[in-house]
Amino acid sequence: MNISNHSIFLNNNETFLHILRLIDIMKALKILKKVNPELVIWIVALIVLALTNPTEHHLTLCPLSNFGFRYCPGCGLGRSVSYLFRGDIIASFRMHPLGIFALGIIGYRIIQIINIQYIHKPTIK
Repeated sequence: MNISNHSIFLNNNETFLHILRLIDIMKALKILKKVNPELVIWIVALIVLALTNPTEHHLTLCPLSNFGFRYCPGCGLGRSVSYLFRGDIIASFRMHPLGIFALGIIGYRIIQIINIQYIHKPTIK
């Protein structure tokens, strides 16, 4: 086997590997189409709040806080839910009185999405 035939063989292997990678990407995209993005956002948000230390300063997504306003009706809600994950109901209520309610609503929405999309799938007739 001469060198030029070997390089053609190598290029064919590389092409084959690229095709396999594209097939894997296409399979992953098909799986992503089946996943509800709202469900992913709520679950990831709750995981982040469960892992976040509520006593430390962290990045805020609150537009009012980022523009320098001192009062925002929603500020403290994330820390409140974070305290709930730690079992500190009193500190949670002090951070924001609606934290328990918010966690309940988010939990209900997650269950609702799972029921609609994965358990009781609508059938097309």
